[in-house]
Amino acid sequence: MPESVIVIGVLGSRLGDLPAARLRDIAEAPVVLGSSRLRSEVLALNPHFVQIAPRMQETLEKTDLSGGAVVLTSGDPGFFGATRLLAAIVGSENLRIHPGPSSASVAFARIGLPWDDAVVVSAHGRSLDDAVVAAGLSPKVAYLLSPENTAQRLAAELSRLGRGDDTMVVAERLGDDDERITTATVAEIATGSYDPLAVGIVLKAGGHPVPPGKGLSFGAGEQHFAHRDAMITKAELRAVVLSKLELPEKGRLLDIGAGSGSVGIEAATLQPALEVVAIESSPEAIALIRENAARFGAGITIASGKAEELIAAYAPFARAFVGGGGLDVLRMAATNCSAGGVVVATFASLDRAAEATSLLGSLVEVSVARGVRLPDGGVRLKAENPTFVVWGRIP
Repeated sequence: MPESVIVIGVLGSRLGDLPAARLRDIAEAPVVLGSSRLRSEVLALNPHFVQIAPRMQETLEKTDLSGGAVVLTSGDPGFFGATRLLAAIVGSENLRIHPGPSSASVAFARIGLPWDDAVVVSAHGRSLDDAVVAAGLSPKVAYLLSPENTAQRLAAELSRLGRGDDTMVVAERLGDDDERITTATVAEIATGSYDPLAVGIVLKAGGHPVPPGKGLSFGAGEQHFAHRDAMITKAELRAVVLSKLELPEKGRLLDIGAGSGSVGIEAATLQPALEVVAIESSPEAIALIRENAARFGAGITIASGKAEELIAAYAPFARAFVGGGGLDVLRMAATNCSAGGVVVATFASLDRAAEATSLLGSLVEVSVARGVRLPDGGVRLKAENPTFVVWGRIP
């Protein structure tokens, strides 16, 4: 069992603002791990300094932590920080965490805005497209930027999506003497140059978290989604699926075999605080999911790969919709869903639906006939293929 690993959050690169007790922790530690910008100040207190490499995990695994250590992190290590990684390596019970203010909270403080209604997205270790999709087109978003995904790259991508007139704030080197706050339009930020250690805040022009007059509806028309060869969950069927999912306010929903992403995207618009993960293996379909998420301003995560390999990675989850993958994938979803959670699946064939019903418990056939105008002005009904919806709550 290792001695305690003390984790101290630091704003900027000055240790002098830390409480005396934290400075003593640094001075007395067998080893201190931190970024290169903290090196000189740490060495003034303790000669046993280890610089954290770009991949923190490699540094932690190569360093002897059995006698205890101090790990200096940026801001709040529990907020897109080192806590999860450290807990996996040394165990949560061996961590003593003293968080500093998060860079997101400081950035909002600098411009005098609350951030309890903001979406915060990390742009570290992920594609910029995924970071934008994860935030949707929310009215107030903070992006934790990185050397790969800089403020100017983010602004260029948002401009491409039609948000060039929105306001963007870039908060650089927060807490240091050369801290800089820049406020401009997204289009103007795209032409500038900014430090990678920055937070980008995007405020939608004239936007409101809930647009005036917005009502609650299920089953947006297929014409609102980009899709291939009518391969999309039809609006009426989607309305039934969403009702059977009994969407919670928070938690995680997997949209498995997402296709165009219509079920997961609509779920995300109905419950914005719900974490939606769209699992899809087709590159063409993934491109459609990204486009549709941008159209609806839905914050979702796209997981690219085979469902059989990804379902367990996102467990536990409270809800799952299986739109593709067959019975084996359905069984995996049911096995990995949290107790009390709900799994819903759709099938075109009755025999597979019947087998799925033995697993989940409930079955309904959804048959839709849509009105079609005749040449003489009359109306006839054009039937869609019937679909079986199977659902159940996991004991």
